[in-house]
Amino acid sequence: MIAAVDDCGSCTKFLIYNTIFAEDHGKSAVALVHKGFMNDARATAAIRGMPGLRVVAESVPPENTVMKHIEGWVDEAMPPIVAALSQPLSPEEQNPQRVFEPVPRVALTGTLDEVNRYFYEQGWTDGLPIIPPTEAKVAEMLQGTDLPRDDVIGKLIPRQGKVTVEKVAINAVMAVALPKYGSIKPKYLDECAGSCGF
Repeated sequence: MIAAVDDCGSCTKFLIYNTIFAEDHGKSAVALVHKGFMNDARATAAIRGMPGLRVVAESVPPENTVMKHIEGWVDEAMPPIVAALSQPLSPEEQNPQRVFEPVPRVALTGTLDEVNRYFYEQGWTDGLPIIPPTEAKVAEMLQGTDLPRDDVIGKLIPRQGKVTVEKVAINAVMAVALPKYGSIKPKYLDECAGSCGF
């Protein structure tokens, strides 16, 4: 079985659940996961007791519609898919170790058009424009609150991700909010976190 879904945090989690379900019922299975969500996939498999689950990293952003890019990414993904379904587990797969890769603070530099094009090609936006959350703009947004930037003001389901004041400010900058909106009390942020994309 080849399991795939348009990738996002919660979609990845349930994709792994379904792939494990197939393996538990005697079917060879591999999950296709966008490379940006591999840590989520591995962590979910480990939590569910199957850390050696076969997961193939693919590069096709869910929102991309550029056919020449998609065809190249599909061609790139096919050999590891075939290998995952046909080869026995390696010693490393039988006893995998979690690897934590540092996340860069700045993902990209460039013009407004370049940043919006890059975000779209990665599948991080639906094509609507965003304002890049530069250090300066995030600092300006944080002036709208008295809370420290690393204050955890909520958790995001399904994996209980930490919602910090700074992460809210980053999202607010991209959505063209104003710093004065930072005066909203944390209890209201808990209520809107899921729909606001935090």
